[in-house]
Amino acid sequence: MNAYEEVCQWEMTSAVDTLRKCGLHNAMLAMDLGCGLGHYTIPAAISVGSEGRVVAVDYDKKILKGTSQRLLDAGLSNVDITCANHLELGHVPDSSIDFLMIYDMIHTNPRIEIFPVIKRLLKSGGTLSVLAFGEIKIQKNEYGQFIKSEIGKNITDPYREALTKLHNEIQFYGFSLSSVVEGEGVHFDHFHSAYHWKKYGDVRLDSLERGDIYNFANEK
Repeated sequence: MNAYEEVCQWEMTSAVDTLRKCGLHNAMLAMDLGCGLGHYTIPAAISVGSEGRVVAVDYDKKILKGTSQRLLDAGLSNVDITCANHLELGHVPDSSIDFLMIYDMIHTNPRIEIFPVIKRLLKSGGTLSVLAFGEIKIQKNEYGQFIKSEIGKNITDPYREALTKLHNEIQFYGFSLSSVVEGEGVHFDHFHSAYHWKKYGDVRLDSLERGDIYNFANEK
């Protein structure tokens, strides 16, 4: 089994189990915000089954073409692909989403913009599922601009401190931590890095960074 086949197998099996532990189940309406190439869209679509749907959102048209092909190859037809950023989701009804994933994307978006959107979209009692890696260590202001030192370098926090800040912001918007799935989130940056493929020959699944997935209940 090559590295890509290994990831595909993970998406169809272990990742499905992980999302079910996070609270994603049959017949739900889920959203994968910042879906990328669909590494979590595919297991989400399997988790919700034929009676549920997944809205996969990303602003990159080129990436979404690859996502569409991967969903086709996986035989999944219960996914609606949306080319948009977080501010272009006005067509999605209020309180319509049961389960919303922000996996490895919160570091690229202004939190002051994204959390009110998520709050609007989620049902009361719905789940915001969060996976964040080391990129959140770089300090940004509420508008997503880097905070720099006097000599122009990015200021960073220790990861745990940055994670605490993130969780405090999420809770400020009316969410409460409901569960943690430890060590089952996978960071795919190196898998899509030409540098790492050139350096190591291939990038295997077991070499990729793991992280905890934090699940928050929407309190309205």
